[in-house]
Amino acid sequence: MAIVEREHRDGTKTFWCVVRQNGKQVWVNGGHQKRAAQELHDRLATKGRENQLPTARDIKFSELVDRYLVNGTHHLREQTITTYKSRLDNHLLPFFSDTKVRRGVTTEAIGRWIAYKKHLGSSDLTIKRCLVTLGAVMSYAVAINLVSQNPVARVKTIRTSDGATGVDYVLSAEQVALLINRTPKGCDRALMRMMFTTGARPSECSELRFGDCDWNAGTITISRTATKNGSNGTKNGLTRVVPMTPDLRHELQEQKRVMNAGVDDLVFPTIRGRRRDMQRFAKDILRPSLTRSGLRVPEGSAVNYLARKTFISLMISQGASPSLVALLVGSSAQQILRTYTKVRQEDTVAAMQRLAASMTTASSDTTSEFAQTA
Repeated sequence: MAIVEREHRDGTKTFWCVVRQNGKQVWVNGGHQKRAAQELHDRLATKGRENQLPTARDIKFSELVDRYLVNGTHHLREQTITTYKSRLDNHLLPFFSDTKVRRGVTTEAIGRWIAYKKHLGSSDLTIKRCLVTLGAVMSYAVAINLVSQNPVARVKTIRTSDGATGVDYVLSAEQVALLINRTPKGCDRALMRMMFTTGARPSECSELRFGDCDWNAGTITISRTATKNGSNGTKNGLTRVVPMTPDLRHELQEQKRVMNAGVDDLVFPTIRGRRRDMQRFAKDILRPSLTRSGLRVPEGSAVNYLARKTFISLMISQGASPSLVALLVGSSAQQILRTYTKVRQEDTVAAMQRLAASMTTASSDTTSEFAQTA
């Protein structure tokens, strides 16, 4: 069918022969020379038409993972690859490492892995996310003709509760104000305010530059996200403009003055002026500030998303539409509805009270107008 060229991060290239057999695409590694790959493709295409393509030898899951990380992640963002590696190293490889893929990584084996992880105390959300990664690896196994179908596709979907997503713990507006005031003045406080009043991701804050701030319009343009090797586009690939609160605007302008910064300088650099490692934000800034404020510190990785989830939850509780919130935080309305719109009893009561108050006001105005007319 075709020769597909993949360029790796080190500059080398691999040519893949894509042929069809029994209505399915089969990807075969054609090496690093295009001419040799073309010759191999022609031979494979003939065998594919005759349903005689050779089946790849069975390999260990660890070897499949190595191949996948080199050849099967070209379309993924760097942060996604890092996340996949973490899940593989911590959750999947300890169980499947020496297992032969074709013979051992089956739906039944995956079921045993799920039971094993639950026995160890892993949450349903962690297991569900690991299944996404495992599914990606096994899809690659299908593409290289190692297995005929993805066993993860036949695993029963794990449903997670609202509590598992971490949205059951967010801060109130009063708690956010207390937290910001208990954060040391300067860059740390400005960063804390930025995250809690815009819903920006930590990696987006890390790459923010003063040229992205429009002081006249009072807005911030978010178009990049920091990576280990530099910067990339935002998670959804779109640029968005978010408003600055007066306090945030004042703090950022003061920070620019103190730093004597130019438009290309980072807004939230380290003491040495380098890009801040936002993986340490929760440990170095957020956790200590929560403790000083007397607020509960979420367990595990949930603390990393506290600011973003708090901003979204507060916006929704104030009556903002999911579409508007999604536009501000760089997400989708469907994701907002699915993850963040957890109905709380106090929100329901408050909404009904506001509705009743508006009806009472409207009724009073109508009565007054009728009396004046009479």
